[in-house]
Formats: sequence, C-alpha cells, structure tokens
Amino acid sequence: MSTKPKIWDSDIEDMNNVLRREGKTAVMEVYSPPRVDALARMWGIMLGMSLDLTSVDPEDGMPWDFNVAEKRDKAEAVVAKGSAMLIIGSPMCSAFSQLQSLSWRRLGPEKVDKMIRDGTRHLEFCAKLYRIQMEQGL
Repeated sequence: MSTKPKIWDSDIEDMNNVLRREGKTAVMEVYSPPRVDALARMWGIMLGMSLDLTSVDPEDGMPWDFNVAEKRDKAEAVVAKGSAMLIIGSPMCSAFSQLQSLSWRRLGPEKVDKMIRDGTRHLEFCAKLYRIQMEQGL
C-alpha cells in the first residue's frame, strides 16, 4: 500500500483545521504590533492575535493597555483558556533598550524611574502569561 507524500501546504491546512475546530490560534503576540501575523499569512498559517497598544480589543474597541488591570485580567483569561499555542512576548523597549537609555539624562530621574517600573511590571506580566501557558503543557 503506497501513500502519497504530504506537502507543507496540506500539513499547514490540517493544523489550521484542528486549531479552528478547537477554538485556538497558532500564535499570540504580546507587546507587539501584528508582525508575526504577517509571517503567518505568508506561510499560510492561521492568523493569531496581537495584544498591543496598536491593536484593539474587539469586544470594547479599546487598545490592549496592560497598565489597565482589566486588560491584564482579560489577557490572562485568554491565555488560561488555552487560546494560543505559542505566545511571543516583546516587552516595552523604552525601559530596557540601550539606545533609549541615551536619552535618560534628558528625561530626568523621576520619568526614568517610572519608565523602568512600568517596563518591569510589563516584563513580569509577560512572564506570568508564559507560566500560565507552560502549566497547560504548551
């Protein structure tokens, strides 16, 4: 009995069908405009979600601002539901970028301290989302 070899497109289509049936997406981007979606589209992979200030929550039309506790809670619920197979996080560069740090003297210590606190909170939140997903075996 001979079987026809599968090709990339049929495997991707099979994966997309399973994800749709289970109500999942392949990828969720956190703190990132939809960059990975562009690659997914190019490869034929089911588009995911982007939770970023530049994208809006379809339920309320507001951006995914993780300085707002309700948005953090909602993102956690989405991850806990197992909606995404892979989470890609790109926390705020303003607090951690070497290039950005060149302007810190001009900004002043209070503003820099706030930027680092916010960036650290966002980084910790991203790690929390990863932990939730890891506990699900994903």
